[in-house]
Amino acid sequence: MISVITPIYNADRFLNTAVDSVLDQTFSNFELILINDGSTDGSKDICEEYRSKDNRVVVINTENRGPSAARNTGIDKASGRFLFFLDADDYLEPTALQTLYDQHLHYESDLTIGDFVKVRGDDILSSGHSFTGDCVFYQKDILSYVNDYLASPNKYPLLTQSWGRLFTKEIVTKNNIRFNTDLRTFEDVEFNFKYLRYVTTLVFVNVPLYRLSLHTDHFSSTMRLVDTPDSLFGYREALRQAQKFLKEKKTDTQRFWSWGSFEVNLLKAYVTYSIIQLIRLSIQRSPTNKQLITNFVDTLLQDPLLQQGLKVYKPKKGDSVVIPWLMRWGFSTALLYICNRRGNKRYKPQ
Repeated sequence: MISVITPIYNADRFLNTAVDSVLDQTFSNFELILINDGSTDGSKDICEEYRSKDNRVVVINTENRGPSAARNTGIDKASGRFLFFLDADDYLEPTALQTLYDQHLHYESDLTIGDFVKVRGDDILSSGHSFTGDCVFYQKDILSYVNDYLASPNKYPLLTQSWGRLFTKEIVTKNNIRFNTDLRTFEDVEFNFKYLRYVTTLVFVNVPLYRLSLHTDHFSSTMRLVDTPDSLFGYREALRQAQKFLKEKKTDTQRFWSWGSFEVNLLKAYVTYSIIQLIRLSIQRSPTNKQLITNFVDTLLQDPLLQQGLKVYKPKKGDSVVIPWLMRWGFSTALLYICNRRGNKRYKPQ
């Protein structure tokens, strides 16, 4: 019924916990597809051991191509009616799959999302969702949430990841929805908006079912540097998909809101994500990549869409006032310094 897809790259420290959390589910009608993405540690052996013990485990060994390609391989291999993505360093509550499946049956939802918590050592942190109970989103509700998300994307996490939710495989395969392998960041957001075009009912379950592990090398603070800025600034493509989604629903949006509010909020999201990426890039600066990162920043600051967005962007409480000011006036050296200080405070372990 459910295909759980887990991309794996050098995750032998965490993999047993992740796999065991799936095999111990109260819902048993699933397959677990482990895509070993060219690991050089003991991950492959761990996968093979699980396959030899449980016939619900499928192992696929590939060369290293990144998590998006690994997830796409899992989608192509999946035989379940639903797709569920689990990262190899995270794990599930025992009732996760059963709860999501039951909610799908009850509401006939196209997308069923569970809440999550962040785990850092002994600390348990909230997901940041502001819901007070389970929620059912129909078309108007989805559009309203998207509008709020674009205005403050770092405060509305429902659309920022693809793990911890049930996707309908028929929608994915019929519409050829895949993860963009050219992106190194925000590929989850891009995938979600491509999928959201075909969603009529979305359900949120206000129970933490997914445990997101935060550790010192967690991907939220590190990126694989490449020579092409577009792959690092993946939010550009993600927001293009958001714009496509909104244009397809334009008639519906005009029933409830001014179309201009969506356009303004798209620009605000562009600025917010630019700031997030600048902070992440700044804390990775080193003598070997300093010039590459500086070139990325200079290119970004010349982006007409960013400059247009900075004219309507207003920092909210807790947001930096200095960073957008430096971006608007092109002070890249000072910008990287301020972003580095903010990034070290946010991402580096205390």
